[in-house]
Amino acid sequence: MNTMDFVTLGVAIYAALAATIVGCWTAYGVWRDRSSMKIDVRFGYVIAAGGHPYLKVSPDVVPEEIFEENTRLVITARNTGRRPIHLSGGGLRYKDGTQTGFMGEGLGKTFPLSLDEGKSGDTWSYLSRTRKRLIREGIKPPIWAYFQTEAGRTYKSKVSKKIVKVLLADS
Repeated sequence: MNTMDFVTLGVAIYAALAATIVGCWTAYGVWRDRSSMKIDVRFGYVIAAGGHPYLKVSPDVVPEEIFEENTRLVITARNTGRRPIHLSGGGLRYKDGTQTGFMGEGLGKTFPLSLDEGKSGDTWSYLSRTRKRLIREGIKPPIWAYFQTEAGRTYKSKVSKKIVKVLLADS
């Protein structure tokens, strides 16, 4: 092998490594730019502050307040991706494949809902109504919270055992 062959081999190896690095970096950028969402399920109460109602949420609920008509089951979607997400609906999905859609009752939380990067939105239903329906229909765990996008993609998250216990507890 002469000197020119070594130079050609070196250039070929350099070009292969550079192309591999650029390809991996591009793939990472595409993966990072996809949409993603985190879903939380909590209990909520409407509180009037300064004459304006707002929804206060908490992962815990006081047992005496479960049966109050104002207690809500709140499902929150947080856009953790780098692209906007356009939601068309959300609710609960059950083991048998059925689902209950929440249509964003009250407080201006209606669908469709657009979430930019880092933003969140929620939908809710009255806890007492949801509990009665689940018990009446004999729903069994597990239960998932879900949001559906206008493009048809569904994001879901399993509802915690603590919340499912409250939802399915006999009155």
